[in-house]
Amino acid sequence: MQSFVLHNFRARWQAAEYRNCQANFPSGTIVSAIDFSENYTFKVQNEVQTLHWVQKQVTLLVLITSRHRTYDPDIVNATDIENRDIIQDYHFYFSDDNTHDTLMVQHYLDLHWKWMAENGIRFNKHIMWSDGCAAQFKACRPFYFVSRYYHTYGVPLMWCFHASGHGKDKGWYPHDGLGGGLKTALAQEQLKGIDGHKLDCAADCVAFLSEKFRLHREKLYGGINEVRRFFWEVKVGDVNRSKRYDCLPIEGTRKLHCFHGFSRLNSTLLNVREMCCFCPSCIDEDWENCNNLEYTGPWTLHNVHPRKPADVVDYVDAIGHGQGIPDQSDEGTIADLVEVGDFFAVEAEWPNDYSVEFWILQCTKPLHVLADTTTDAYGETHEEGSSVLEGMWYQQFGKSPTCFIQYPSAPVSVVAAGQVIHVRFALQPTGVLKGNPSFKLSKDTLEGILDSLQRYYVQRIYNY
Repeated sequence: MQSFVLHNFRARWQAAEYRNCQANFPSGTIVSAIDFSENYTFKVQNEVQTLHWVQKQVTLLVLITSRHRTYDPDIVNATDIENRDIIQDYHFYFSDDNTHDTLMVQHYLDLHWKWMAENGIRFNKHIMWSDGCAAQFKACRPFYFVSRYYHTYGVPLMWCFHASGHGKDKGWYPHDGLGGGLKTALAQEQLKGIDGHKLDCAADCVAFLSEKFRLHREKLYGGINEVRRFFWEVKVGDVNRSKRYDCLPIEGTRKLHCFHGFSRLNSTLLNVREMCCFCPSCIDEDWENCNNLEYTGPWTLHNVHPRKPADVVDYVDAIGHGQGIPDQSDEGTIADLVEVGDFFAVEAEWPNDYSVEFWILQCTKPLHVLADTTTDAYGETHEEGSSVLEGMWYQQFGKSPTCFIQYPSAPVSVVAAGQVIHVRFALQPTGVLKGNPSFKLSKDTLEGILDSLQRYYVQRIYNY
């Protein structure tokens, strides 16, 4: 009973936040909702009996995008209903390819992006809604798509999921109804027999529907509400189903309903939280002041681990070998350069049980001042008023000083700002070792960290 009550709460919460998102999203943001409609089975008016055993179908995916008519990212009063001028674009993708997998969805979204770019549609954030079907939307491949969307298209993507088994309310998530209307039109045309259009494949469906449907419809209470319909054919073989974007699964994601790809440089980073929120603070991305933090939970950092790490080499090239402490440095002068997702190195007090000179961490919370005395999961105590960072740690593995592994289940560590010796460098994913994601540190970066460590020791002796 307890699990059912929690599930019911999640379903109601996500449904309410979907409506809140649609009602209050600001200029510069577009909101999309995506889902497959059931395949359309072609009909024949005068069919022979044996045709019953040969049913030809086409795939239909519905993508609805809502946006402001005028792009003005400086408009902050998103709830001023009287001044909101929203356009809805309805995209219908037909294909003779009946494999409803994650790669097909990504191909459709790539076509959608290219259409927006070609038509001069400008925006600075994309919010996507879907159900939680693992075969199509909620799995490791789609998470990797979310994390690299910013890097690929230049706009961050937040993907929100309805609770399992929900998201089909026809009043505000009309994909089945829209798809059903199109399929009814196709069936009626086919039942005309020789007097109707020839409909035998996805191309025929797109040609007929593009001709039949107008671009405008009357609003229920007067006026004209612009609804634009676009019909697309995706041919068999257009979807790239190579293993290029295969990656390791992320544990526990069935209970998570909001994924945010926030890094333009590092295409493997995701911020994740249990449920969505579109309160005024969250719309302005002031996450720490979220009005519903006790329900949604905080953002947590996750790494997507590609099975073919060569695809993230461009990130390594872009980020470089990092920045070390200068010859004379006050405490924390480079720690404030660290952002969420950045790698940084800290001095490891010598001697230690691991016989290492430095630790590498990935920032989960940037530089901040402690309001209370805090002891982390590793027993390190930091006094009230201390400047600290938080991060996930990476351990040197094996005989090579450049090989590191991550323990995803390891707790977050709190480190003093004064221990930070090198910041904003890259770790190159290399695969999996002992069941854990493995990484390689470049020799130039290793030399830079060791050089920063020597300067750190000199400064500590000088200050002492």
